[in-house]
Amino acid sequence: MNKRAHRLSDWQMILLGYVILIVFGSLLLALPISSRNGWTSYINALFTSASATCVTGLVVYDTFTHWSLFGQIVILFLIQVGGIGIMTIISLFTVALKGKVGLYENLVIMHASGNSRLSGSQRLIKRIVLGTLLFESAGAILLSFRFCFQFGFWRGVWFSVFHSVSAFCNAGFDLMGINAGFSSFTAYSGDPLVSLTICLLIVVGGLGFLVWNEMLTVGFKFKKYQTHTQLVLSATLIFVVVPAALFLLFEKNNLFADVGFGEALLSSLFASITPRTAGFNTIDVASMSESSIALTMILMFIGGNTGSTAGGIKVTTFLIILFGVFAAYRNRTDVQIGKKRMPVYLLLQSLCIVMTYIFAIALATIIILAIEPFSFLEVGFEVISALGTVGLSFGITPMITGGTKIILVLLMFLGKIGVITLLYSLISHKKKPDIKRPMDSIQIG
Repeated sequence: MNKRAHRLSDWQMILLGYVILIVFGSLLLALPISSRNGWTSYINALFTSASATCVTGLVVYDTFTHWSLFGQIVILFLIQVGGIGIMTIISLFTVALKGKVGLYENLVIMHASGNSRLSGSQRLIKRIVLGTLLFESAGAILLSFRFCFQFGFWRGVWFSVFHSVSAFCNAGFDLMGINAGFSSFTAYSGDPLVSLTICLLIVVGGLGFLVWNEMLTVGFKFKKYQTHTQLVLSATLIFVVVPAALFLLFEKNNLFADVGFGEALLSSLFASITPRTAGFNTIDVASMSESSIALTMILMFIGGNTGSTAGGIKVTTFLIILFGVFAAYRNRTDVQIGKKRMPVYLLLQSLCIVMTYIFAIALATIIILAIEPFSFLEVGFEVISALGTVGLSFGITPMITGGTKIILVLLMFLGKIGVITLLYSLISHKKKPDIKRPMDSIQIG
């Protein structure tokens, strides 16, 4: 019997790795030692484990008040491994033990990191790990200047490390329940040190490992970057500046009516960055104007970049479809970005991702509305937040029933592994028929 026929594909390895991590985390969080009161139902432990592993940030319990130090460490471990990728961690240990990785392991690394090239995967893994430790350490040091003074040295160090990792991995878990339950960073809306540090960590984590790798290799020479890196950097700047300006405008007579311009600007910047799947907030989400809520939902849907710690359909997916629309308006068959022509299959894959997200959002929203007593806006916001692995909420998460928790867990899982990984894991061993059907046409529009 051919053993290779029964070997899991690289895509299936990625999927299975996250399933094992979620279940492992749920078992640890269900232990009496993980909570302050000594008891956590398994469904809530599973939900928390999935939210941490999928770096979402939706919580049924306030992280500080419910979970013990052991439970918080478990959550941080899940965030870290889920953020940089479980296959990255496994590959790192493989390199440490064997000194090298084979072709199969290189394929897994390539797909897990979003790389399109098989060569250089081992070096990329090392850079991902070292870069992650560098950015998270720098963030923790900056945050310690505030938290060590406020909470004491050792607790301040722990808070700094926890929030630096959570922000960089775009997880959205926080320990600010020490101030008030489920308060996130609302107490620091006017604090430049905390707000800007968290924002910077979110943006860097959401850029993607391939972007770091190229910037490290090429330097700060924008014209020499590949099209992917140029698009990501340009789009990131636009998706930070434009929404920040819109939030400032939308909340001028609402949340910012009695707030100074400096704090309003800082809060607007934070509000434009955190929907890129980070899940923190410095303003009350439920109190935002309807325009701000709609903008937040759009940003959550788009998310960050491919091969990063962020979720959503990804910025590059959105841009491919956008340029595809421009091509259709001009009656062109090629998707052109700048002076480069993109393969049509990228447009088809992008449409597949977006349509799958829309279908998942619609189906989940309809089912949850039939189960829960919440409004369409509350449920829709929660669903997009889960699928986009964001973590922002109107505050209904602690009140949802077991059935809704399972639905949200599935959405978070899909949002984390991605539509392409899921599809390829299901069809990897199926041979494509070499048959071309007759061409035909139908009327559209």
